[in-house]
Amino acid sequence: MREATMPNKRPRGPPPHAALAAQAGDTPGADRGRRRPRPLSRPPAVSLRQLFYVLLSDGVLEKTERDYKRMCEYVGMARRSGRIPWDVIRDDTQIAVDAPPSFLGPDDFWTAVEAAVDDYRVESQEGQPVRLQLRCETAGMVPQLVRIGEEFGIACFSGRRLVC
Repeated sequence: MREATMPNKRPRGPPPHAALAAQAGDTPGADRGRRRPRPLSRPPAVSLRQLFYVLLSDGVLEKTERDYKRMCEYVGMARRSGRIPWDVIRDDTQIAVDAPPSFLGPDDFWTAVEAAVDDYRVESQEGQPVRLQLRCETAGMVPQLVRIGEEFGIACFSGRRLVC
């Protein structure tokens, strides 16, 4: 017997929002007391992995590679068609590499120096016997942890890019 594999083509059938609405009870005459799915248009943006786990917890999808790939394809089609805005799903797979600073001239340099002075802050953990850090399993959670930690000067890292 051959093992079933995901075909290398786009999934066919009803658009994903119709299946999600039907399972969430948003069809005419359905019980309105059921929990509705979380809206996708609310900031901050979520990653595809986070969306997958929300749909898992709501019982919409099963935890299989096939369901994850299908969800990614549906989200891609919904983004391209304009049903889901591009900025509500974030892509955490790209790693930014900063180029060395360069300036157009002395005035540009001094403008950058003034901006650096405005951003200056004293190291809040200097001289402390214990140094606080926030760590998480995946890079997708780092932006959320940064929003919590930056006010207190706490560095945030994912397990994928562990820096000691």
